[in-house]
Amino acid sequence: MSDAFDRTLESFAQGETVIWDTGANLDERLAEFLGGVGIIDEVPADRPAVVLVMARCDLEMIRLAGETAAAFGRAVPEATVAIGLNDAHSAWSTLDADSPLARAAAETLGPIIKRGGSMLVPAIPVNLAIALRDSEIPWHILAGMEPRDAAKHWGVPHAVAKVRQAELSVTLEAARREVVRQLGFPKNET
Repeated sequence: MSDAFDRTLESFAQGETVIWDTGANLDERLAEFLGGVGIIDEVPADRPAVVLVMARCDLEMIRLAGETAAAFGRAVPEATVAIGLNDAHSAWSTLDADSPLARAAAETLGPIIKRGGSMLVPAIPVNLAIALRDSEIPWHILAGMEPRDAAKHWGVPHAVAKVRQAELSVTLEAARREVVRQLGFPKNET
């Protein structure tokens, strides 16, 4: 976490928007860590601090997302807490509004969304998600590194690494554009 915090400060200094992908099944220690190091004081004045808690369309993940949002609300009260709806297999975008899942989402996530907003996130390609699961290297670095180095990191042929890097670049750019479009920051980007 300390390394990620240091990289976050470097990114802030370069004027970048920082996205930490933690998921809904977050250990509360991360929220406490971010509150303890005073990350809110490090956010540039012209940038909002938004905690986007990702949630799959699943009862347990909805419950965990509510707990995670509450943890961040306590640890970093100055930040806006929003919900990211991970639309794997179009589960959120095709959800029956009368289903028990929809009722649970409305009850648990609805109040958070009303306060902080939400963002529907198209799913990352499955094979890429599996490849990234065990990687310690930040995604944006993986996307931009030399393909031969990426191939060594993943233990795959050069051509496979290039395809993964291309998919990753497209995925990261799509996520950045969605953050700008749906959450409205940073204002100077389109």
